[in-house]
Amino acid sequence: MRKTAALLLGCCVLMAAMAWPALAARKATKRADPLARMQPMRLTIARDASPTCAPDCAEWIAADGDIVDATAGEFRRLLKRLGNRRLPVLINSRGGSVEAGLAIGRLIRANGIDVGVAVTQFEPCSAAAQLCKAGKPVDGARASLKEATALCASSCAFILAGGKRRVASQLSFVGVHQIKAFRTLVKVRRTYRIQTRLIRGRQVEVSRKLVSEKRLSSRTTEADVTDRSYKPIRAFLSEMAIGPVLIDLILATPNERIHWLTPQERQQTSLVTETVSVQELLRAAKPVAAALQNATEPAVALAPAVAAAPVSIARGLVVVSNKRALRLALRYATEQVLIDAALVDLKGRTVAAQPALLTFALPGDAPFIATVAGARANAWQAAVPQPSWCRDLAPRFLDVTYLPAAARGRSKRSQSVRINLTGDAWIAGFARDLCAAPVAANAASAPAIAVSP
Repeated sequence: MRKTAALLLGCCVLMAAMAWPALAARKATKRADPLARMQPMRLTIARDASPTCAPDCAEWIAADGDIVDATAGEFRRLLKRLGNRRLPVLINSRGGSVEAGLAIGRLIRANGIDVGVAVTQFEPCSAAAQLCKAGKPVDGARASLKEATALCASSCAFILAGGKRRVASQLSFVGVHQIKAFRTLVKVRRTYRIQTRLIRGRQVEVSRKLVSEKRLSSRTTEADVTDRSYKPIRAFLSEMAIGPVLIDLILATPNERIHWLTPQERQQTSLVTETVSVQELLRAAKPVAAALQNATEPAVALAPAVAAAPVSIARGLVVVSNKRALRLALRYATEQVLIDAALVDLKGRTVAAQPALLTFALPGDAPFIATVAGARANAWQAAVPQPSWCRDLAPRFLDVTYLPAAARGRSKRSQSVRINLTGDAWIAGFARDLCAAPVAANAASAPAIAVSP
């Protein structure tokens, strides 16, 4: 028997009808495609615009729009950037993807986050606004809340169900209805490189490699919904300890309609734990620094300058990136407070740094510029006169601003963090002692203080 081998380049056109169900709890339209009229949910860290809230203005996660498949990933990335912060989610949504809603609900419950129903109204963007991008608000933008006419309908109810506290006022709406399923048929052209071998006079395929794939067309049609389609929803509601009354209300309401829960149904289902204003969630949330990490910024960048809420002090390091931190220490000197700062890694080891401008400021006073105290440009020292430190008996906040020399003139790279000087017993005592009576010059240095973003 003689064997020969041949390498053939084949173009195989595959007309594939690939179908996958996509559950969507949305009002029916003439067009079957549920994505045709979607307005994807936008997630933004909002800050209270009330003129009387400073310096402790509340912050929250504003979630407005339709729930699409990508929304769950956006929530996951946002919570990862926030780290240990637990900002409440204030949502206004007419629904969307069931799968995404269930995933977000589980994510919120796992992180112990509160959820409320409210519309976030951001201040208008202008050409000079620093907290806007492409005409839309960005994290840190100032906003107010509107509860009248705010709604959480359809699959949004699953996000609400995930909240540790679930708040909706009497002026807002929470609604449910049956789900709807869709099947998408996609026609694609795939080109393969096929290797064959001649065996006993016949060409036999021995390998196949995909070279290219082109989507030709797609068509979405409505699919049948069975009792099995509700199995993931029943499991989710059981996990969230939501009463069985809710699934009964869902099944009893056609997809073309919305059943708005009455005050009694909110209580019976446990979907809403408190029928109060969402302001209660904001008052319960302790203000912390809005120090969102941005991987595109330099490793030595501090939290964005828009972060104006105070940070509680704890011993350790002032974390400024995923690789760098500032180690701060306060010590007494003749009629002044000396602030020593050094750039270190997250293990406390000193590292080199590019030249930078570092300033410290107390409320109502001009910034005090720190001078470079190290040959490697990674250590600074600033002197704050005792009268400035004790202007209001004892200072409440200390603003730290960092600007690399290479970024001068670009405000985006100017970073700041506000430290709460009353959040730690030792530093609070330091402030009281210094302002109550004269202190001996050059007293022993105090332990390092730290800021947790």
